Amino acid sequence: MKSYFYIIISMVIWSSYSIILKKVDLDPVIFTFTTNILGGVFIYLYGRTKNISFKISNKNKLMIFFTAIFILINSISFFYAYKLTSVSNAVFSHYLAPIFVSIAAPILIKERVEYKTLISLILAIMGMYFIFFQNSHSFNISRNDLLGILLGTLSAVCYALVIIIVKHLIKSSNYIVMIIYQDLSMLFISLLASPIIFSDFDFSLNILIVTLLVAFTHCFIAPLFYLKGLESIKAQYAGLLGYTEVLSSILLGIIFLKEIPNMAVFVGGLLIVISGGILIVSAKQTE
Repeated sequence: MKSYFYIIISMVIWSSYSIILKKVDLDPVIFTFTTNILGGVFIYLYGRTKNISFKISNKNKLMIFFTAIFILINSISFFYAYKLTSVSNAVFSHYLAPIFVSIAAPILIKERVEYKTLISLILAIMGMYFIFFQNSHSFNISRNDLLGILLGTLSAVCYALVIIIVKHLIKSSNYIVMIIYQDLSMLFISLLASPIIFSDFDFSLNILIVTLLVAFTHCFIAPLFYLKGLESIKAQYAGLLGYTEVLSSILLGIIFLKEIPNMAVFVGGLLIVISGGILIVSAKQTE
């Protein structure tokens, strides 16, 4: 039961990411690299206090390196999808990820697809439709819209692959060690690409404070909660609970950006809550 709430808490934390980017004038690519690298420092220091062995097989190191690449592609492609197309197109295509997880998990990690997963998935997708497409009456897709949707879908595929690979690795590796090697991989990639990534880096005290705060909350606390939860639940459940990030983003938008949603958004949010509730209630019944 706790595992589901660990996932939900991590999603609530990650949902504030887009709001922070709106408030801080910093390139998303630079922000992604710097926060993950600093988050790795926090994770390493935390791991030292736990006297954890940092030994891990070379095979697992390679797989973790690929998860780092997929995470970066996921983040960067999602941000550029926002720039090229509408928010609804970008978010809806990105959150195709649970569908990809439900399809791939039985094949790659031998998870059995359950009826409650399919019901929750259908309800969540219906909720997403109400939230993002209730006022859309135009089906004309421009070149930028198409590219944005493709980038959003690419981010969804990478997100799904990360969930599946991590679920496979977590059976044989400590989740704290996994995060450390993942952040080391990002550090390695950023060093290789530093002339391009940090060529326009604009440093200020405000950016430093926000970067440190996001590194601590989004790249240290949230991954710890997420992987702790993923230890005990199926990858497809974790993917479905990811829809709570959408719901949390709407609530944070109301609080911090004064964005008041219409009734259709509330209906969509209710469907997403019900989809997550089905998984949580069924988990409680099996305990």
